[in-house]
Amino acid sequence: LSGLVGSEMCIRDSPNIAFVDKNIKSIFIATSTNTHLKYIEGAVKNKKIVFCEKPLDLDLKKINQCKNNIKKYNPKIQIGFNRRYDPAHNSLRKNLIKGKIGKLEKIIITSRDPAPPPLSYLKTSGGIFKDMMIHDFDLARYYTGSDEFESVFATGEYFSDKKFRKVKDLELATVIMRSKKGVQCIITNSRHCSFGYDQRVELFGDKGMIISDNQRDLETAIYSKNSTNNKSPFKTFFIERYSEAYKIQLNDLAKLCKKNIKPIADFEDGRRSLILAETANKSLKTKIFEKVKNHNRCNMMYDPSHYVLQHLDYLSHIDIYHEKIKMFHVKDAELNPTGKQGVYGGYQSWKNRAGRFRSLGDGQIDFKGIFSKLTTYGFDNWAVLEWECCLKHPEDLSLIHI
Repeated sequence: LSGLVGSEMCIRDSPNIAFVDKNIKSIFIATSTNTHLKYIEGAVKNKKIVFCEKPLDLDLKKINQCKNNIKKYNPKIQIGFNRRYDPAHNSLRKNLIKGKIGKLEKIIITSRDPAPPPLSYLKTSGGIFKDMMIHDFDLARYYTGSDEFESVFATGEYFSDKKFRKVKDLELATVIMRSKKGVQCIITNSRHCSFGYDQRVELFGDKGMIISDNQRDLETAIYSKNSTNNKSPFKTFFIERYSEAYKIQLNDLAKLCKKNIKPIADFEDGRRSLILAETANKSLKTKIFEKVKNHNRCNMMYDPSHYVLQHLDYLSHIDIYHEKIKMFHVKDAELNPTGKQGVYGGYQSWKNRAGRFRSLGDGQIDFKGIFSKLTTYGFDNWAVLEWECCLKHPEDLSLIHI
């Protein structure tokens, strides 16, 4: 590369040499993820324009700290979200702005790699949401503009490749998001795809739809007696598929350096995409919609009586969801399954069901254990007594000694 462009090649241990060199205007960071923030701060402090590959880091707290550290320098940073620059994907946004499909209602993004990366890569990648789907989080935000996503639901699985289980990562993942204005976004990722590098984006509006489809080296189709519409395979992988996007991305960096034009993808885009990735990871564990930034309207009312009737572990539930529990219904119940009845008690009367609500103290709930766990987690909200019993009158309440 040095010989091709006529530049000097310098191989040294410390990048600080480049940071302080007054002849260098821009720093291009394509090192391992755990070095990104350190190099960004070093470059920005020396008034360098920065290009940094994604993700900024795997730890949102470190990213937020870096943001605070560099803001006084008025940093000029471009993030390597190359898919924004892809002519096909980018044209969707242009047509959206022109009103070609009316009001945006739904985004569907499909991204499947032809084969999984090696185990050594997976161990340090940060997981499918921070490593792979972060591109799609960014692309979805690019289409919604100022209408940020406020809720995220994530699910995933590993089927055939045991190495994903070893590193606690996913082979397949799906995320559903909802923006503040109600735009729905569905993202599907897979670490493997038998038919090639699958890259598709669909924007659906109240007046139409626009699609960025898979690309091939040859766009010809063969029709014969035995088969129709036979086409050549998709482009092999990201280098081939997004080759034009990389060129346009570097042109955007040149505009930032020469004309001080803000890049299409900047530091804040990198930060917000990681927020979505972390929220997806949290949703994967809790199995509920996670409000971005832990929105205070998404919480739980804890009623252990219903857990007993469903044969769920109401104590371990507190360990998992204690951050979301904002109210506690002190209500008792019992479940006594037989050879004919279980969790679902059929159409029997409440009195004759295997599972039924009882007066406080007459059921099976360990209220000592509940209050101990809630106290351990600093619960400081309402505990409301709720009476419902199929055997006793309200005036005959039993007493429970805690």
